[in-house]
Amino acid sequence: MKKWFSSLSLSLFVICFICSNTIFAQGLEDHSRLNATPIPFSLEGSYEYYVNFDSNRVVTVEGIIINSANLTVDLEFIDPSSGYTLIKTLQAPLNAKGYFKVVTEPLDISVRPIVEIQSPTGARYGTVDTEPGTLLKKYKNSLEYDQTKSSIDSTKTRAEIQDLKNRLALGDRVTYSVDSSGQLWAWGSIPQALCDSSKACKSTVPKKITKFKNVKQIAANYSTAAVLTTKGEVYLWRHNISSPILMKELQGAVQVQVGGQGHGMALKKDGTVIEWILPFNEPYHDVYETEITKAQIKTNQVKGLKNVTKILIGLSFYGDSYLALKNDGSVWAWKDVSVALSYKQKGKSTDTGFLQHVLANTDTPQELKGFPKVMDIGSQDAGPLLLTETYDLWGYTDTKDKKVNLPEKVASGVISTFQNMRYVMKEDGRYYPFEAAGKQISNEPFTPFNDYKIIASGTTWINNSLHYAGVKIDGTLMSWGGNNGGQLGIGKTAALSFAVNHIKSIKDPIALSANSGHALALNKQGEIYGWGSNKEHEVKSSSTEDVLAPYKITTIKSTIQVAAGNEFSLALTKEGKLYGWGKLTRLGAAADSDKPLPLDLIQEPIKEIAAYNKSVVIWTSSGKVYHLGEWGSSNVTKNKKPVWQVNISDVISVGVSNDRGFAAKKDGSVWYWSGPKKEGPITASKISGFSGITKVFAGGDSFNGDTLIGIDKNKGLWRWNSSQSLVSNIRQKPYRATKIYVGPVKEKLDYSTVSTTGQLSLYITTQKELLYEGKAMGGLLDQDGRNKNVTAIAAYGENYYWVSKGRLLTYGSSNNAGELGIGTKGWYEEPQKVVAATKLF
Repeated sequence: MKKWFSSLSLSLFVICFICSNTIFAQGLEDHSRLNATPIPFSLEGSYEYYVNFDSNRVVTVEGIIINSANLTVDLEFIDPSSGYTLIKTLQAPLNAKGYFKVVTEPLDISVRPIVEIQSPTGARYGTVDTEPGTLLKKYKNSLEYDQTKSSIDSTKTRAEIQDLKNRLALGDRVTYSVDSSGQLWAWGSIPQALCDSSKACKSTVPKKITKFKNVKQIAANYSTAAVLTTKGEVYLWRHNISSPILMKELQGAVQVQVGGQGHGMALKKDGTVIEWILPFNEPYHDVYETEITKAQIKTNQVKGLKNVTKILIGLSFYGDSYLALKNDGSVWAWKDVSVALSYKQKGKSTDTGFLQHVLANTDTPQELKGFPKVMDIGSQDAGPLLLTETYDLWGYTDTKDKKVNLPEKVASGVISTFQNMRYVMKEDGRYYPFEAAGKQISNEPFTPFNDYKIIASGTTWINNSLHYAGVKIDGTLMSWGGNNGGQLGIGKTAALSFAVNHIKSIKDPIALSANSGHALALNKQGEIYGWGSNKEHEVKSSSTEDVLAPYKITTIKSTIQVAAGNEFSLALTKEGKLYGWGKLTRLGAAADSDKPLPLDLIQEPIKEIAAYNKSVVIWTSSGKVYHLGEWGSSNVTKNKKPVWQVNISDVISVGVSNDRGFAAKKDGSVWYWSGPKKEGPITASKISGFSGITKVFAGGDSFNGDTLIGIDKNKGLWRWNSSQSLVSNIRQKPYRATKIYVGPVKEKLDYSTVSTTGQLSLYITTQKELLYEGKAMGGLLDQDGRNKNVTAIAAYGENYYWVSKGRLLTYGSSNNAGELGIGTKGWYEEPQKVVAATKLF
């Protein structure tokens, strides 16, 4: 991953807080953050840092360190909600003026950045200012665009780029490419319309599509795609169209565009524009499953548009924005015009909720005024990007009124923009990233793209499925990102199974544990297995590569419990001895370890442990309770040794979540504690509303809060959530899945064990039946008795793990590092070469 970022001996941690549990396609922004002011930090006067996390999940970190030209800064990117380290270490060198800058590729989560700066001595600093510091401003002001840097023929390069754009398109878990002979290729989750059978098909390498000849352009968005042939024919298909539809009304087209909702338009030779409208209006979701026929698709000529030379559909959180460029250099917009017409909101106080702008839609094209003569059109952050004949890039930039954007020049020397990607190419042939939510272009190029001709992004609503591709100068096609449909075309099995997986390599499993990056399993023989992320040797000692299938870590015959934390693993024996490996310094150990070692953090036998993210709660045989590790998002004092004793007695069960520890007492009450503000023991507080509780189980994240589920003396269920602070009886809330019924249980059941992440939970009844809440599993559980004779469970994030009839089963949609244990992983950070039988570019 290192080569995909600029690379600094100050440690700087960009800690990302979850703002939404929805993963949007690249280019579809969370507009509640579009105007978020980047957070600058000052350090001891001679250091300045400036951090921005934009609406497309790109993190920009820049700063200046006086008289430190030879230093480097290390950056670690962490998701504290799950505790998962997104990027372990990035190194960025300082230039001759002590300036550095790092721009990441889009991260696959919605986050809000916070920065902690750690000096070489270990001291931490962070003074928040409201404006960038004087040093950075001075440096920025000294930079001027140098026209002499131009090293390419802009006109020729623009023509080459447009040709490549026409020949490469990425949709939802599918990639399309047109080779130089006009042959269409597809790979990934290929829609039924292009397959030889009556069902959708998958291919992990480019597959020749023989249904078309002489293809000139391919366009795709989500599950909808269209091709344009050299004869001017347009064929349309999507997931619920069984065979490509020839759109005769579009005959004579010279360009085609597909929107996020499946609707689209074509530009004809005579300069007119024809729209097509599918028989539904679901925003982006591919939920319309009924077969679509040609008779149901409406077409109409867009009124008032003549002499059009180019069309484009921009995606946004508001809807599809249609753009048309006329031969006189004017630009016209219709459908969603929330940004382009936001000036009409000036002086008004209309509430937009979580959106930035007041929604505005029209079927009548509106001329975009206030711009010079335009020669090309693009779209970013729900607003048009307009390129002039002098290679100036114009767009809509922020004003003091957050609802209003006005025309303004964004950058000079730009020759191309790229749909759904937050980069532009300048006249020096390099890619420059957007800053400040797409309203400004960086002064520094993103060097990993130096040898790429074009870059492209897919669109998806499926978590961990977003993928990217790029064509290098030598014609090599590269891809990276999600591969759960085989969409990267790298010849490997689809990286994520949406079915229940039977992990056959582990015999007689009796205990499970899972965390953000890895999972652990214990069997009857005392063998401990692990799989998933291995950045700190939390699974395997011989390397730090992801472990994609169960690996036998060790054998400790008296082990009764295993616990997976963030980058560390634990095992507890019946004698009360605790073993650990991985990043143990997080828990207060003197050193990390790449293999299991006895831990002496607590000087007495241990009865029970609970781990979640970076924290561990320990209950000793004498009844004492300790909290070890780092706290989720709490602002706590850093102990020299992160071990706290909790002032609580008569404990019978413990649990831990993202920000809190929990305990049930002998009297049936439930207590919690959170991050201390000072050194010394922690004081626990009682949660009112609980009674008769005998066991507690906890989970959660910084967005949804901490969740506690308790089992009472009558085997009933109770829930408490920190964001609601209400205790409720949920005995009949869990879901049962059978062939004839999927829904909440109807009868009173008795429960024995729970594993929860807050939104997702697994339950075992006293009859050993498996029930669940959260991710729909439907009939998957009812098949082959998977919900019967269940003896162990674990849930984390979007994944479930359980033991049924002695079989270890896994199910989920998060497999970035191999967390499901199925031998493949779902996310490739480094670009991979597409394995094609012929040269595609």
